[in-house]
Parts: sequence; structure tokens; C-alpha cells
Amino acid sequence: ITVRNNNIEGFNRVQILVTSSYYDDGWKTEYIKNALVEGNYGRNALGYSAIYIQGASGIVRDNVVENAPRAIQIQPYANTGTGTVENNTLSAYWTGIFYNGAEKAAGKWEILNNTITATEGTMGSTPVYTNETWAGLEVIGLKSNEGVLFSGNKIDGQGATGITRGIAMVSGIADTA
Repeated sequence: ITVRNNNIEGFNRVQILVTSSYYDDGWKTEYIKNALVEGNYGRNALGYSAIYIQGASGIVRDNVVENAPRAIQIQPYANTGTGTVENNTLSAYWTGIFYNGAEKAAGKWEILNNTITATEGTMGSTPVYTNETWAGLEVIGLKSNEGVLFSGNKIDGQGATGITRGIAMVSGIADTA
């Protein structure tokens, strides 16, 4: 799957979604490997995550996201494929990059050389996110034996309202991660 060079504005849930989960007489998962999300421009996402990689692995690079609740969310589940999030320019009013739901079998991810800036959000942004804790990079539920590497990222929290955190390892982090 390749999602490249798109200009996306608005949308009240997700601007770009690559997911392995689907409903067919109950929720099912068929893991996607080697997805590429590259060179896209997203502006004014109104709720949740602008770019959401769920149960998939691959590369998310050279994207620009302006004014989103969460700019990028990576949720690999037990997908054994590896992934890289690199060289993205992001402004968000809740979380710049959110990495969560990496089960024990999940492959290694690297989050490299991204520029993340806090923003206040604009009219129409989801009210539940205002005045909550802002994080540049946030990790929850990391059980993977392969872990995740954060390196070379530039994080500026000055535009946030409420409590701010640069890199937050919050809960459910395994000793082996």
C-alpha cells in the first residue's frame, strides 16, 4: 500500500488510515506489511489522528501535518514487520506522535528526525483535547521485545495549553521493551 503526495484538509476522524482491522461477522485482523505513507500534506484534522497506522508496518516519511489533535499514531498490535517514522513536520494540539498498542510480537519501530510543534488548535477542533496534557512523543502499551527507538527528533511545546511533556513513556511499558 502506498499513499503518496496527497493534499488532505478537514475530516472529523482520520485523514489517512492504513489499518489491518476490519469487520466481517466480528472484528478480524490481516496484518499489512511494507506500507508507505510519504509526501502528504494534511491540514486541520478535526478529531483523533491525522495519520493513523493500525496493525500495519512500513514507512511514514516526509509528510506535513498542520493543526491536528494527534499528528501521527502508530499502533502495530502484533505485526512483526518493522517500521520507520522519519522526516515529518508536525503541529498538533494533543500529541505529535503517539505510539501505542505494540504487543509482544510487534516488530521494531524507529521514530527519527521529525519536527514536532505544539499548537492551540482552532475553531472546530475536538473540545475534549483542550487543556489536557500535550506530548511531543507519547508511548503507551509497549510490550514488544523489539522496542522502539526515538532519535534526532525536534520537539517544541511552547504553543500548547495546559501541561506539556516532551517525550512521555506513560503506562504498560514492558521490562523487555
